[in-house]
Amino acid sequence: MSHPDPVVGYRALLALPGVPLVLTAATLARLSYATFVLSLLLAVQSATGSYAAAGTALGVYGLTASTMPAKARLLDTVGARRVLPLLSTLFALALTGLAVAAGGGVTAVPVHVAGAAVAGVVAPPVGPTVRAVWARLTPDPGSRQRAYGLDAVVESGLFALGPVLAAALAQTAGPALALAGTAVVHLLGGLLMAVSPLLARPGSASPAAPPPSRRPCSPLRRVLGPLARPGYAVLLVFTFATGLGNDPLEVAVVARGQQAGATAPGLLLAVLSVSAAAGGLAWGHLVGTARGRRLRRASPWSVLAVLAAVTSVAAAAAALAPGVAWLVVALVVVGAAGAPLAVVVYTAADRLSGLDGGAEATTWVNTATNLGASLGTAGAGALVDAHGTASAFWAGAAVTAAAAVGAWSRRWCAHPTATGAADGGRAPGRGRRGRPAGRRGRRSRSRRRR
Repeated sequence: MSHPDPVVGYRALLALPGVPLVLTAATLARLSYATFVLSLLLAVQSATGSYAAAGTALGVYGLTASTMPAKARLLDTVGARRVLPLLSTLFALALTGLAVAAGGGVTAVPVHVAGAAVAGVVAPPVGPTVRAVWARLTPDPGSRQRAYGLDAVVESGLFALGPVLAAALAQTAGPALALAGTAVVHLLGGLLMAVSPLLARPGSASPAAPPPSRRPCSPLRRVLGPLARPGYAVLLVFTFATGLGNDPLEVAVVARGQQAGATAPGLLLAVLSVSAAAGGLAWGHLVGTARGRRLRRASPWSVLAVLAAVTSVAAAAAALAPGVAWLVVALVVVGAAGAPLAVVVYTAADRLSGLDGGAEATTWVNTATNLGASLGTAGAGALVDAHGTASAFWAGAAVTAAAAVGAWSRRWCAHPTATGAADGGRAPGRGRRGRPAGRRGRRSRSRRRR
C-alpha cells in the first residue's frame, strides 16, 4: 500500500522557529499595500479635485513599481536584512510626503504624480521576500505548495480587508491621514520583518536545476538572470495572460453588481476573495493526501492548463448567468481556482529560475501578472462601456482559454528543470523503471565507443 510523501501541516508550518515573527511583520507590511491604492486615490482626488489626476498618479506608481525584480535581486545578493529596512523607510517617507501634500492642499498635479513615482521606485518586494522564506523552510514540493497556499490565503484576506479599512479611515479622519496611517503600518511591518533571522540567508540554487556551467557567464545572461533560464520566460507569458484574463473580471463584477443594487458589488468582490482563500486552503490540504502525491508529480504545465481552463469556463458561465445567484456560483469557481493557480505558478518559478529560495524568482511572476492585469482592466472598462458586462466576461474567458491551450501544449516540450524527479521526471542515471543503469548500460556505452 502506497503512502503519500510526508507533507508539513499548517500547524507545523506556523510553529517553525521564526515564522510567527515573519508572518506578523509581513502581514502589517502587506496590509499597507492593501490600503495604499484607495488611500492614494482618495488623497490625490481630494487635493486636486480631479479623478483623472488620481488615476494618473496611481498609474505612474504602477509603472515605477515594475522595478520590483531589480529590488528583489538586490535582496538576494546583498541580503534582505540590509536592503529591506532601507526600502521600507524610503517608501514610508514617500507616502508621508504624499500625505503632507494632500493634507496641505497642494493642487499641482505634477507634485502628486512625482511622489507616486518615487513611491513605486522604492516600494519593497514584501510578498516575494515572504515566499523566499517559505521556499527555504520547505524544500519538498508538497510542503512548499501548502506553504504557498497559506500565503495566498493571507494575501487574499488582506486585500479584501484593506480597502474597507482605508475607506473607513478616510471617511472618519480624512484621506491624507489614511495615507499617513498606511506609511506608519508599512514602516512598522518592514522594520519588524528585517529583524527576523530567517531573512539573513540569501537564496540558494535550486536542487532541481542542472549544475552551473564551468564557463564564465556572459554579461547578457548575468543581466537577464532567471529570464535566461529555459522555460522561465514562457511561464511569465502564461502569468501575463492569466493576469490579462482573470483580474479584469473584477471590473465586470462591479458593473454587473451595480445593476443589482448599491451593496451588491462589494458583496460579489467579497465572494471572490473568500472563495480564493478557501481554494488556497483546499489546495494546500489536497497536496498532502495520497491523491496529491500524483498531483505533485504531474507536470506543472498540465496542472496550470487545467486550472486556467476551469477559470475560463467559469468566466464564460458568469457571462451567461441569468441572475446574481448564478453569478455567485461562477465567481466561487473563479476564486477557488485562482489561488491554486498562483501556488503552482510560484512553485514552477522556483524550479525554472534556478533561484530556489530567492525573492527574484516570484517577483517576476508578480510583475508579469500586474502588467497583464493593468492592461486587462483598462480593456475591460472599455468593453463594459461599449458592449456591456457580458463582453468583458467573454474576453476574460477567451484569454484564459488561450493560456490554458498554451500551457497544455507546453507540457510536451517542458524542460527537465520544470519538473525534475520530484515531479515525475526520470532521475539522471536511471533506467526506464527507475533502476540504476547497471552493467547493461555500461556495456552498451563501451560498444558505442568502440
